[in-house]
Amino acid sequence: MTNQFPGASTAHRSAATWRGLRRASGILMAIVGLIAVASGIHLAISHSWQKTTGQVDSCQLVTTHPSNNTTKHVADRCAVTWTQDGGSHSDTITFSKAGYTPGQAVTLRVSGDNAAEDSAAWISWFTIAVGIVLLAGGVVMFATARRQGRSRG
Repeated sequence: MTNQFPGASTAHRSAATWRGLRRASGILMAIVGLIAVASGIHLAISHSWQKTTGQVDSCQLVTTHPSNNTTKHVADRCAVTWTQDGGSHSDTITFSKAGYTPGQAVTLRVSGDNAAEDSAAWISWFTIAVGIVLLAGGVVMFATARRQGRSRG
């Protein structure tokens, strides 16, 4: 008996490979979305912390390279101190840019011994929104890849 549909098994394997890639992409997109949502929530929570002025003690230049190595981001990781409720506190913060010098005054959001760089409130809400979109997109991509696999058999 001859095969009436030559190459059908190759096409099926190809479809299964694409379906697997869509599933993996969906999972990765959802994970990135979850990280963005968590980061945005952390930023939003830090906006409820007390705003104060601190002082930079020392800094170390930090350079990050994305996976494609075409651009890099340079920032300062600095030890900062501030006074709150009559006590001296300190923490280490990675700022969003470079150029801080020892002795420089910086605006911080603080809670106990924890400090965060003061930033605009819209950044946290934008980060949460982008994270939700990525999370939803990842779930939809994963679900549609599974559904296509079940309907084709």
